[in-house]
Amino acid sequence: MRYFTVDGMSSGTGVRDTLDGGFVDLDKIGVSAGLKRDIRVWLLEYEAEFFAGFRNLKTLAALDEKGLQIAQRLSKEIPGSKTEYYSDGKSEKIYFKL
Repeated sequence: MRYFTVDGMSSGTGVRDTLDGGFVDLDKIGVSAGLKRDIRVWLLEYEAEFFAGFRNLKTLAALDEKGLQIAQRLSKEIPGSKTEYYSDGKSEKIYFKL
């Protein structure tokens, strides 16, 4: 079983190995090109909001919603994996159901 955390931390890849803690190479975990693209776009948007100081709570909420959707897609694309979502802007794990 693989354990992942979708995480918008700047300087990361958007997906961490939950157990080892390091960021994973998106090209090596077996997800679709579309999901990799969406993760990279979301990560750039999240990074921009980070550098703005997470001042806009509506923007942060929208980014976290996108991140949750990415986490759900990641769970579906890698059968047998467990995926969670961490909001850097709120500094907390956000739970979701598949």
